[in-house]
Amino acid sequence: MIRVLVVAEPSTQRDFLVQALASDARFQIVAIAVDGHEAARLTAQLRPDVIAMNLILARLDGIDATRRIMAETPTPIVIFGSTVDGTPTATAAEVLQAGAMTVVDQPLTSNGRSVHELLTTLRLMSEVKVVRRPASGAHRSLVRVPLHEPTPLHAIKSRRPVVVLVAASTGGPQAIQTLLRALGPDLDVPVLVVQHMSSGFLAGMVGWLAGTCPQSVRLAAHGDDPAGGTVYIAPEDYHLLVSRTGNLALSKAPPVGGFRPSANTLFESAAQCHRGRAIGAVLTGMGDDGAAGLAALRGAGASTIAQDEDSAVVFGMPRAAAGAAERVLPLAAIGPAVRRLLGLKLLPHVVDSQADASWT
Repeated sequence: MIRVLVVAEPSTQRDFLVQALASDARFQIVAIAVDGHEAARLTAQLRPDVIAMNLILARLDGIDATRRIMAETPTPIVIFGSTVDGTPTATAAEVLQAGAMTVVDQPLTSNGRSVHELLTTLRLMSEVKVVRRPASGAHRSLVRVPLHEPTPLHAIKSRRPVVVLVAASTGGPQAIQTLLRALGPDLDVPVLVVQHMSSGFLAGMVGWLAGTCPQSVRLAAHGDDPAGGTVYIAPEDYHLLVSRTGNLALSKAPPVGGFRPSANTLFESAAQCHRGRAIGAVLTGMGDDGAAGLAALRGAGASTIAQDEDSAVVFGMPRAAAGAAERVLPLAAIGPAVRRLLGLKLLPHVVDSQADASWT
């Protein structure tokens, strides 16, 4: 049985969630907290398997409560109801940085799919192993290192890749941040990213990545000529594609597999344009988006990577893509692997025995 701590002020939304949890034999509500201070105290006292928390709380809000819980009693946290009058709050992305696993922002209703989605997310997140985070919540300083000239390694294919492609969903923001930091400030190819995210939160994630990663990070725009060392994130509700000329294109074509943007769409377009001169990586997430696209990339001769189960928040997407992956690697090893494929020296602050061993 999954032990859940609910953190929310009295509201119809909270009532819907409590009723849904009480009617599902897989869950047990261990307590209901009404503010962040009480949530931190009850987490330390009761040790729930997962926390369902509202972002908007009295006294100590969801962001600061998440920081405190992750510093004192690390526990998987799912944020729900993070909207004001139907509009996502500008600070919702901060709670992901603070350590929350994911955000389910659709308004909860007694018989809507939003409650089912939240229960499914709580079940998946309850199985995640989380680690303690610093209480300050401050960003770590970026480690700046001297730039290196590209060094040929025999692991590199005869034609150097010209683009890195990344797909992620649940747990993706933190995984993407880890990957971009490991790719380093001397990265000289563009990175194209599809991240599945609840409506309204993508701009906040882009701003957070731009402030904590050594590359330039921005939302992709139609017609962009992708520049080396720049990260392009697919905008909300648009497919991101690579055109035959190598420029970026945005499309309002129907969702693929229920997703727009779709990682399959991006990967397949890059396979047609760049053939083997691409690197594709599928990171943590629910579902199977990216699996078919990664197979298309590998069939075109590109290098393909999937995140391993132990380091993924949810192993759904990488599991589906593993059959098309040349390498299944821990998250910490993916950045060093990409640098090797690009002929770049490993950075001192990301070189470790695990990452190096995972390459072979």
